[in-house]
This record gives sequence, structure tokens and C-alpha cells, in this order.
Amino acid sequence: MSVKKVALVVMLASLFSINTTFSASNDDTMLGRMIVADFVHEMVQCSVFYSILGQGKDAEGNSVQSLAKFQGLSERLILRAADLSKDIEMKNESLMAIMERERTQMADKINYDAINISILMKEYGQHCKSVVEKPTDRMIYWMNKDRS
Repeated sequence: MSVKKVALVVMLASLFSINTTFSASNDDTMLGRMIVADFVHEMVQCSVFYSILGQGKDAEGNSVQSLAKFQGLSERLILRAADLSKDIEMKNESLMAIMERERTQMADKINYDAINISILMKEYGQHCKSVVEKPTDRMIYWMNKDRS
């Protein structure tokens, strides 16, 4: 099976809730798992980004109702990433390690201060929007990425 077919099978399986487990039995399958792992990492990264945005407060320190959508996006992304990670036999510990690393890196970038959130918006905003709105395009990107 070609690498693109393996990756598309995994992606479609996640979209249609078909449980497909892959093991590293050949080079194509391993490459397919790496493609999906890269996409999972991207979804986790965007989940963390939206989670940080969803923690916003107004001038009085109250949660802003409109920011609830960011928390919802974060939750949906991490659930989809968790489903895909199971399909490629990625351990939950790996997923959690990626999440923690991304959270720490983003917090460092804004110096742990929401006043600097525009830094994250500039770096992740459009990219994460495309991950949410066009996941198939992102999977195709990872399939076409040169891995030599």
C-alpha cells in the first residue's frame, strides 16, 4: 500500500470513527504512521493555542463569553488528536508530553502574560484556523512533506 493511501486510510478512519490500528510492519506503514504523528502534533499544538486564547478575561477579570468557542475548539482538537494517536499506537504519555512542551513554549513566548497574546496570534492564528477548517489539506501537506 502506498504511503498516501495509508495516510488517507488513517485520516478517513478518524473522520468516520472506524477503528484502524497500524503497526510498524513495513516502511510504507511506518511512514504513514509518521505522517499521522506529525498531523497529531499539529492538532495538539493548535489545541494548546486555542486553550490559551480561551482563558481570556475582561477588564474586571471575568471570563469573556465569546472566548468559550476557543475552549470548545481546543477540546475538539485534542479529542481528535487522541483518537488518531490511538490509531497509530502512540502512547498517551507521548501525547501529553507534546501538549506540555507546546504549552510551555507558548507561555515562554508571551512571557506568561496575556498582554502579549498578539505574539501567539501572529504565529499560530492563521495556521491553526487552517488546521480546524481544512484538516484534509493539512494531512495532504504532511503526506507531501519531504522526509529524506
